[in-house]
Amino acid sequence: MKQRSVKHLALGAVLGLAVALVLVQASAGAAKAKGSPYYPLTIFSKVLAHIQTSYVDEVDTNALIYGAIKGMVGSLDPHSAYLDPEEYKVLQGDTAGKFGGVGIEVDARFGRLTVISPLPGSPAEEAGVRPGDEIIAIEGVPTFTLTIQDAVKMMRGKPGTQVTIRVRRGEAEVLEFELTRKIIKVDSIESEILDAGLGLALIRVRVFQQGTYSGFRGALDDLSAKAGGHLEGLVIDLRNNPGGLLDQAIYMADEFLDSGVILTTRGRGGEIVATEKAHKKGTRERFSIVLVVNEYTASAAEVFVGALMDHQRAVVVGMPTFGKGSVQTIIKLPDKSGLKLTTALYATPSGHVVQAAGIEPDLVVPALRPDLFEKGQKLTEKDILGHIEVQGIAGVATSSPVPLEDNQLYIGYQVLKAALKFESAGG
Repeated sequence: MKQRSVKHLALGAVLGLAVALVLVQASAGAAKAKGSPYYPLTIFSKVLAHIQTSYVDEVDTNALIYGAIKGMVGSLDPHSAYLDPEEYKVLQGDTAGKFGGVGIEVDARFGRLTVISPLPGSPAEEAGVRPGDEIIAIEGVPTFTLTIQDAVKMMRGKPGTQVTIRVRRGEAEVLEFELTRKIIKVDSIESEILDAGLGLALIRVRVFQQGTYSGFRGALDDLSAKAGGHLEGLVIDLRNNPGGLLDQAIYMADEFLDSGVILTTRGRGGEIVATEKAHKKGTRERFSIVLVVNEYTASAAEVFVGALMDHQRAVVVGMPTFGKGSVQTIIKLPDKSGLKLTTALYATPSGHVVQAAGIEPDLVVPALRPDLFEKGQKLTEKDILGHIEVQGIAGVATSSPVPLEDNQLYIGYQVLKAALKFESAGG
């Protein structure tokens, strides 16, 4: 009996030693695993298993996993996002310039869902939504609980259906708009002759999308023909332009630059990962250019402005731009979903990184309220009772193809005319 007990004790000691060795090895393996960047995946799998087996309701495992992916990507920055197949399809519609919705370009600014621009002719513009409005709720859902992609998805829908948004304008004014969705077709380019005799023209670039560059080239050719064969000066209005496709902005800048850097993109640590340069072939004949910008000129529009400004190819008038200087790469995934991932920051030819800084215009011109220009507010000599009439002397023509009420564009036009006078004087 005693011998059997001794044997059992000896066997227990051996087994205990074996278990201890296993535990030591497991601890060493766990410590080693914790040093791996993929160690949290073991925690993720354990959490998923606990939810699957213990959560109070049945759960959709795919929904959990895709939700985790959304959360992971959304933790990076406001512009990186995981797009489910429906959201990826919406993104493709955006860049093609045709989609169903209310026509509002939005972005995150200071953590708020901000209107960059209501698109021309859209339900939002017709209802009175303005650039700078903060969207605080969509269908009663507070936007601070939504990603940009979720907000856009809620505003999209079948044409003819309605969506209600609540916006904050300024510090205290809160407005509610009931908008009827429709198919939105964005014409990114608008153009007009300002003075055919002087060869002056205006092009508005609303957004950079597929076809913007070809539309821009066509507008330039048409304006040149109307100006007698060539332009002497051009105003390019980029106010409220939210950006879009970077390549379109690069092609447009290349239209006016015959050499040098258009932009650089910088990855981790500020390392230059790509450089876009101008080409001599196809460069337009040189004429004066004025760019008009405001605080809602963003992204690809800032690339275009920075390139022409740094090469002293244009004078920039208006307000400091938005400062959206990150580059997103769109990656299509096997299930027709997509990954929009910030992969670089871009810099102007001089090396100025636009992200969060924006571009400072050559001439800062704030937009003024139209009511400041109402007729009857200005008194001149002719308004004085009994003023002397001078016969045979014509008055000075003060008409302008650009209305004074749009003071930023008006000043841009005056700067363009001044540049022409300076050049003709041999300056």
